[in-house]
Amino acid sequence: EWLASLRVMHRDIKPDNVLLDAELDPILTDFSLARVMSESAHVGGDAKCRKKKRTSGGAEKGAAAPHTANMGTPTYTAPEIVRGDIDYGVAADLYSLGVVFYEMFNNKMLTLTKDRHALAHIEEVRAKLSDKPVPSLLKDMLEAVPACRVTASAALRRVPEVDQIDLPRV
Repeated sequence: EWLASLRVMHRDIKPDNVLLDAELDPILTDFSLARVMSESAHVGGDAKCRKKKRTSGGAEKGAAAPHTANMGTPTYTAPEIVRGDIDYGVAADLYSLGVVFYEMFNNKMLTLTKDRHALAHIEEVRAKLSDKPVPSLLKDMLEAVPACRVTASAALRRVPEVDQIDLPRV
């Protein structure tokens, strides 16, 4: 949420880049692919997204690229990046984090690499998630359409005891 509020995309959220401190609090590391996103980049959470056609909503391939496609580790890469969209935003990080959380809560790493088949597998997994609080949040994080994906701040508000989380201030 803090990075999103600064419009910073990490672009490589995966278990290898999350360390735990002595209190077992997570620390996100390796910002070598991080970029500041454009004002027009997707942040997710568009209230009208369900009424829109289910497309990426990003810029067309071949347009002036505000961000480089194919960034990050394949298994954790958001669908819009796999599709080659060039106008993606912090919503892609929420998708990656959703994959990490899915693996964490299922105590099993996904072995698929991101291609269209792997995206179909994630969509199947997503469809089976219940409406209970944690599975519902995962479902919203793994939404294929960036404009429909939950925002970082909305996801954080759905975490129990969120008021006890001390985010850095700028």
